[in-house]
Amino acid sequence: MESDLETLLACPLHRGPLRRDGGFLRCTEGCAYPVFGAVPFLLPREIHHTHGGIAAESFALADRIAVGAANVDDGAGGADIDAFVQRMVGNTNSQLYRSAIGGLIRYPIPALPLPPAQPGERLLDIGSGWGRWSFAAAQAGYRAVGLDPSLEAALAASRIVRQLGLDASFVVGDSRFMPFRPQIFSKAFSYSVLQHFAKEDVRATLRSLAPALRPGGVAKLHLLNRYGLRSLQVQLSHFWRAARGFETRYWGPREMLRDFVSLLGPSTLEIDGFFVQGRYEDRALFKPHHRFLVEASQALKMAARGMPMLKYVADNLFVSSTVASGRPVQPAPSRA
Repeated sequence: MESDLETLLACPLHRGPLRRDGGFLRCTEGCAYPVFGAVPFLLPREIHHTHGGIAAESFALADRIAVGAANVDDGAGGADIDAFVQRMVGNTNSQLYRSAIGGLIRYPIPALPLPPAQPGERLLDIGSGWGRWSFAAAQAGYRAVGLDPSLEAALAASRIVRQLGLDASFVVGDSRFMPFRPQIFSKAFSYSVLQHFAKEDVRATLRSLAPALRPGGVAKLHLLNRYGLRSLQVQLSHFWRAARGFETRYWGPREMLRDFVSLLGPSTLEIDGFFVQGRYEDRALFKPHHRFLVEASQALKMAARGMPMLKYVADNLFVSSTVASGRPVQPAPSRA
């Protein structure tokens, strides 16, 4: 039987509808995508992946599950914290969480910086990882869908959502090849994800995202500001060389606005924070000197209400875009 999630999905390569056929979702052009538990695996093998190591791990895990050598519930914690989150929280949430590795007594679910949902609103969480922002969206009333190239992370998110009893679903896929039917989301959100993409891959993600959002829908996506105080320090330590692999990329504010306006619609910049990406609501998890940085960031955010020019030296910015009506569907990027 087709699940509610499956009614939202489309072939990431051909953009046509998918139909359930046993343990697979198939498109009319012959593509077949497996479903592991409640998680559709819509990551095409035949594309150039943004981060090949993550994709390779996902395909290897998919192959092990297919032959019975791994289980979709490996790592389930019952009433406890899922083993994946205990192990990976320092990688997925930022280095400030490294002191919490193995010692979490609650899931660090942040406060979603978007208005509460209207009835039936869906939100797409791009780069959802183990689901923390999807869970935040569900707590705010959204019907959340998380998209991530990591099968291990998506399976963890699917386990945790059952633990928490929230309305969220997870899909394995590539954000440049959105596996969704047109105009199904009213909101899109991403945090600490696009900063790891080559800039052309960010632009490809925006092109792919636009058709999935309803006219008037809002995308709130996080990027690193080239002129942020901490950002300048990091760039100087790298002698201003080009980023490699999973290293972070930095954008100028004008560059952000130019590309987001062009590819999504009218856009504005909003301050997320200074110096670090640890969430203020999680400050009790941090070491004292990290807690000080988070509290200093929060104080500067408050000060920026009266001094809006501070956004130009904030390290973490949201680009908030309203999708223009009548925007044509963009072609998918090259698979090479």
